Amino acid sequence: MDEQAADAVVSLRMGDGSEASVPLRQLRARQVVAAVPWRKTRSARRQAYYPGYYWSATMGAHVIYEIRLELARLLLADFDRDVVAIAAQPFLLQAHAGGRARRHVPDFLLVHADQSVRVVNVKPASRLAEPQIAEALAWPASLFEAHGWQHEIWSGADPVLLSNLRFLAGYRRPGLLSEGLLDDVRAAVRPGDTIGAVIGQDPADHGFHVLRWEHADAIGGPFSGEALAYARQLAAATHRFPDTRRALAGLLEQWGAGLAGNRAERRMALRLSEQRLRLVPDLPPAATPVPASVAEAGGGDDSDGELDAPFPGEVPGDDPGDFYADAMETV
Repeated sequence: MDEQAADAVVSLRMGDGSEASVPLRQLRARQVVAAVPWRKTRSARRQAYYPGYYWSATMGAHVIYEIRLELARLLLADFDRDVVAIAAQPFLLQAHAGGRARRHVPDFLLVHADQSVRVVNVKPASRLAEPQIAEALAWPASLFEAHGWQHEIWSGADPVLLSNLRFLAGYRRPGLLSEGLLDDVRAAVRPGDTIGAVIGQDPADHGFHVLRWEHADAIGGPFSGEALAYARQLAAATHRFPDTRRALAGLLEQWGAGLAGNRAERRMALRLSEQRLRLVPDLPPAATPVPASVAEAGGGDDSDGELDAPFPGEVPGDDPGDFYADAMETV
């Protein structure tokens, strides 16, 4: 085995596309981390595995994986506080073993905070008993251990743990949460707390937060899909760059002041007022009673036939004109 270690050579692929060969006995982990993956991910039609890129919080960059089982090990490494660097498909190892020349590309190289190094090979547990697989993993393991590096053959972990890590991994990108907020969360967490308990507690007294409806401030401006569609049409007809939100806000403000411009607007405004009273019964009653013909129609949005019906008190066929068409001419 000493003879194998003496002639073992590691090839690294650098960022500029060049390659460098280093005897294994002279190789340092920092050289591996500075290199790029020896192999790139490949995709082909009907392939049986799924390669990809995982954004690593540890590295602040994407790290490749060739199969989903490698992704699982990558998640564990990325959440391990003792791991300070991760290199995927890190290098090509060449040596003589078993009387013939051998080649091997590990799946990961992990550097720990104490500068110890771990080389990881990922293999499904169902294949570890195969003599060919066992022998292919044994000779590089001996070389790595002789070099002072740990060697790990990994086949899986608790599915619940991996599921939780996959969920949490989506929120580890810089900028998603402020440092001040993170400090508050850390202060609120106590041993044994669940995520649900932490979310619902106030860090000042560990009491539960009072939940407030996010739309409470807008309770004075009810609207419906019909009003939104009308506002969108209005914005498109009167502005080169339509702003539906501004148009809807202006429309509700006009209606709240009793300035509906035509029969369709007045019908929608009256219906919305009725809906508001149904949703919030303790509000002051409307100044204008809801006509029976409107009340019988129910609380849904107006149909085309309802919008074309005359407003109470108007003579059928008498159109007071398009309020907004005239108003927008002066803008």
